[in-house]
Amino acid sequence: MPTEDEAVNLLEELGLTEYEARCFVALSRVGNASAKEVSDLSGVPRSRVYDAVERLHRRGLVDVQQSDPRQYQALPKDDALAVLRERYTTTLDATDEALSGLRRSEELEEEERGRSPITTT
Repeated sequence: MPTEDEAVNLLEELGLTEYEARCFVALSRVGNASAKEVSDLSGVPRSRVYDAVERLHRRGLVDVQQSDPRQYQALPKDDALAVLRERYTTTLDATDEALSGLRRSEELEEEERGRSPITTT
């Protein structure tokens, strides 16, 4: 059975910081929670929960309820995975485009020498 640490590690592989991942996992376990509750559940220092949850909110993974104290709620798992999948796909597409636009080093070396690159057919 997967553990919380596994979930945190996998979320980190998808680009979340450790604190973001720990806060998201904690929020996924409860309906909603205050910063203190997130801190207690996640082991993230309370002073760092605010920043981590705000970044999760900007990523579209957490809803913030403007109450006193402020309450945080993770998106449902399927919605959160869709957000992460879209971000990952967008990053992969941008990487593909950037790498495709690079010129091969042989071509650059030939140009620097004033010769045309050798092409094979």
